[in-house]
Amino acid sequence: MSRPTVNIEGLVGGYTGPGGKTILPHRAVGEKLILRLVPDMTAAGRSRIMKAHLAKQGYGDYRSQHDGRVRSNSTSPDAAIIRKELEVYRRAGIDPL
Repeated sequence: MSRPTVNIEGLVGGYTGPGGKTILPHRAVGEKLILRLVPDMTAAGRSRIMKAHLAKQGYGDYRSQHDGRVRSNSTSPDAAIIRKELEVYRRAGIDPL
């Protein structure tokens, strides 16, 4: 709820055929990025922030496309499953955010 995340799925870089290669790859591709958004954050806004950050680090060729197949959603903090999750954290000595 309080921290956005970025998961990289399908990272590919360099030569992937048979035999060894010892040179650095000229490119790497993250086939799919999953962005976990927090309240008041949009996918388009998060993509702009990420693009600016990567450009600042020298990776100005970042491209994104939101496919819209999965809509953002949230679970009420009062839902039974969330209350149970908090109980498990506290029992383990973890102070949940």
